[in-house]
Amino acid sequence: NLELVSSANESAVTLFEILDQTATPMGARLLHKWIIMPLKELQPIEERLGMVEFLVKDEGLVEEFLGHIKQIGDLERLFSKVGLQKVGPRELCQLKKALNHIEAVKNVAENAKNPYLSVLADQLNPCLTIREKLERELQQDPPALLVKGNVIADGIDEELDRLRKIAFGGKDYLVEIQK
Repeated sequence: NLELVSSANESAVTLFEILDQTATPMGARLLHKWIIMPLKELQPIEERLGMVEFLVKDEGLVEEFLGHIKQIGDLERLFSKVGLQKVGPRELCQLKKALNHIEAVKNVAENAKNPYLSVLADQLNPCLTIREKLERELQQDPPALLVKGNVIADGIDEELDRLRKIAFGGKDYLVEIQK
């Protein structure tokens, strides 16, 4: 037993525990996958090593990447909640924030002038249409639960705006009716 990612001995230290300096849960899952299923072909190994070599030489670039990557959070889990229609309003705000930072990561990778990072940048999709829709239609600071209301921004739906005005400004609405 190589004890790459787990061990029967509670006090044992695995290879994963030694190598894990990831900034996000997604990074930890990717490292786990890479340890369990290592690359076998020479070209992908050389590409990965080339990217690592470039990043090791430029700490400023690594810090810039990390600043954005840490803000992305656990996007994989968030997407799975969206797919299952179990996402809450605040999680949608986190998705919007993550998409903003993905665009920033893409820009940093494109501007790094490294062929491996350019390939990575081409694979990143900041989903501009979704992000713009979230920015436009979601309140800036929605409640955690949908049932609390006040999730959809003002001006999106006239009927909703009218009902919201009645609910939160009942006295003003009654005065308006009396006139």
